[in-house]
Amino acid sequence: MALSWLLLFPVGVLGCLSAWAYRGPAFRPMGLRRALPWAGAGLLGISLLELLFLAIFGPARVEVMFLGLPWVLGVDGLGSAFGALLAMLAWALLRFTAVHLDGELREGPFVGALLLALAAGWLLAHGQSWAPILVALAVQGWAVAQLLGHYGERAAARRQAQRFQHLWWLGDGVLWVAAFLLLRAPVLPWGLEAEALAALLLGLAAMMKAALLPFHRWLTEALDVPVPVSALFHAGVISAGVLVLLRHAPLLARHPEVLLLLGSVGAVSVLGGLVLMAVQGTAKQSLAFSTVNQMGLLMVQLSLQLWPLALFHVLSHGLYKAHGFLKAGSAVAPPAAPSKSAGSSAWVGGALAVHLLGYGALVVAMPWLHPGAQALSPGALGLGAFLAAALGARCGGLLRRAPGRDDRRLLGALSLLLLPLFLLTHEVAYLLWGAYFPAWRAPSAALQGVLAVGAVLGGLVSVALALVDRWHHRPWAEALRCRLVQGLPSLPRLRTERSA
Repeated sequence: MALSWLLLFPVGVLGCLSAWAYRGPAFRPMGLRRALPWAGAGLLGISLLELLFLAIFGPARVEVMFLGLPWVLGVDGLGSAFGALLAMLAWALLRFTAVHLDGELREGPFVGALLLALAAGWLLAHGQSWAPILVALAVQGWAVAQLLGHYGERAAARRQAQRFQHLWWLGDGVLWVAAFLLLRAPVLPWGLEAEALAALLLGLAAMMKAALLPFHRWLTEALDVPVPVSALFHAGVISAGVLVLLRHAPLLARHPEVLLLLGSVGAVSVLGGLVLMAVQGTAKQSLAFSTVNQMGLLMVQLSLQLWPLALFHVLSHGLYKAHGFLKAGSAVAPPAAPSKSAGSSAWVGGALAVHLLGYGALVVAMPWLHPGAQALSPGALGLGAFLAAALGARCGGLLRRAPGRDDRRLLGALSLLLLPLFLLTHEVAYLLWGAYFPAWRAPSAALQGVLAVGAVLGGLVSVALALVDRWHHRPWAEALRCRLVQGLPSLPRLRTERSA
């Protein structure tokens, strides 16, 4: 119980530091630069203390009635995992900001908004009722909008801040309606069930906040910002919708039509993000569409009710994206640059077959290798097969362009080692968080059909991208790439350009 109250301490400290940054001078706030690394280290220490408490004493919670609503904060596997991710992000981002943004003209308001966004994220991670969740999302949205508009003299910065605010607040409004339906359970006309409608609204709001297609522009065009904002955006803020869905996993499990919606939109986002990521011209743009791809894959995992695996994916994706953006800057990345040797279909097909056979052999041998292992559900088996096929196609394209035989052997061995990594990830995720989520249920026939079609299309797209050197220089491919970069793939115009 004492630790549950202690969870409010980081919110208060980060809020006070934010007020200090806002009230101080906008240029180099006095003493704040020295306090930022200590604030990040302190949050990381509280997160470690929370994990230790959870391992020894188990979950705990505290509830306070305020304004007629229950405000519940607690320590559990889900909140502690997100809290640990946020603490590591805070430690890295605050240290980075203290050094690389020292001397900015509006350093004070920037640091204040960053601290406020971190405080709201901590409250969101540990909120176990609607009141703290909705308040945390509203505060986080306002703070992130201030960060996006940091370079307010630039038209692009003002435009991206407005686009984010509109979609984020729209998602908040949808969540307010869903919370009202769940808390008050009103009688709805036309035979609608309040719980079913709330679950549908919950999924819609999560898709907006996760930047799935077609709600992705607020994320992929928000690049005219300092590097810490991009890292926070893609590693922490983007996961808010997924956190809300995981909090309400029992509700989603009772409504297969919502899972069908999440799986369908997630599959489209996986395919769209995969293609759009390959045609970008800079590292930051490519990472942005990679986030769309990963969020789509996360929604597919949620639709298959692989809750612990999705949570593990959120954490690993957040750490990877934070590192990627802090290292990327604005470096140019030519993903479709011409190569001296064209991709060979034999290499791609061989690597694809080897990876699929290797994955199948691992699945069959797993009960003998580890008798106590968690049995994989059919959804997890299918997801692993899709990932093995995509990885095999990618590996085949790289093997053909590898400079020497030793490099090919090393690349092939490393690629094959990723297959048991997926099985190990599944085992660790269910061991850590399996008890916090509802048991797996077989997905509906409609969802199985949608995901099967998506898996086949995803495999074909992966093979096409692995063989990109064979066809990327053709006129229709160049025209298609231009349309994809612009976000307007128009087939009639493509035919006109080809005939011209």
